[in-house]
Amino acid sequence: MAQFFETKMGQQFYDGTMPRIAKALEAIAKQLELKGVLEHLEAHRRELLDLLEDHDTAWDNEEDSVKEEHAELIARTRAFLAKEN
Repeated sequence: MAQFFETKMGQQFYDGTMPRIAKALEAIAKQLELKGVLEHLEAHRRELLDLLEDHDTAWDNEEDSVKEEHAELIARTRAFLAKEN
């Protein structure tokens, strides 16, 4: 009796089905990795927004010249972090 890999069905399985399964598994792994990276970035985005919120409390005690110097950068940073894509 022939071994499975020696049969036509076995050849189709090893030459067609197995490579498709391997590619699908690679795609799933990449998506899971990307999801993990996005979750990590989102956690940092929220952390930075919290830091900016804390900064606003301390900001009230700063001199006006310091506020003017950094106001645009802080506003741009806040706007960037507030974007939810």
